[in-house]
Amino acid sequence: MSVSQPYEERELLTRITAGDKDAFKELYRHYLNDAYSLALTFLHIPQAAEDVVQELFIRLWLRKEQLSSIENFRGYLMVSLRNMLINELEKIKGRAAHEQQGHLLVYSPSTPGDEAEAANLRALVTKALAQLSSQQQAVYRLSREQGMDIARIAEELQLAPKTISNILSQVLRHLRSYLHEYGYLVGWVTVSHLVLR
Repeated sequence: MSVSQPYEERELLTRITAGDKDAFKELYRHYLNDAYSLALTFLHIPQAAEDVVQELFIRLWLRKEQLSSIENFRGYLMVSLRNMLINELEKIKGRAAHEQQGHLLVYSPSTPGDEAEAANLRALVTKALAQLSSQQQAVYRLSREQGMDIARIAEELQLAPKTISNILSQVLRHLRSYLHEYGYLVGWVTVSHLVLR
């Protein structure tokens, strides 16, 4: 389906129910930013927000046979996401006493093929980051390399937390778009685990 064509959700849901991966990718693109923004608002941890959103879309794909029967898909999606976020908040609170948030999500390549893929993704992300402003790069690196949450980054850079959240959203949109050109889409969250660990 051409990107310029209007978004037809009912048609997409029917196609997804039949197993159409392209239709699912279009649905994913349509809702990704809204879902990520809600997750980030709840969790304030970009990596955890990405992880929950990724899990949401995986669950949708696994239940694809049921999607065409949902009358209000957006409502269904957002309620599902909210419930997952509440569960994730409880998990984070439980782990916080034992671990630093920067170590919650770790990816370890297990095969030579995984290692090569990780190296390729790191190279692509490095190129994508080079296209951004120094401020955007700084926000991304403080989040990814140092595991800082939005409040700590805001304090470090002497900016408002909302500004940091907006910058991080812009950076992640840019990275998703850049990586999409190289064939990465639904696996974005896995990519975030691969890139800077």
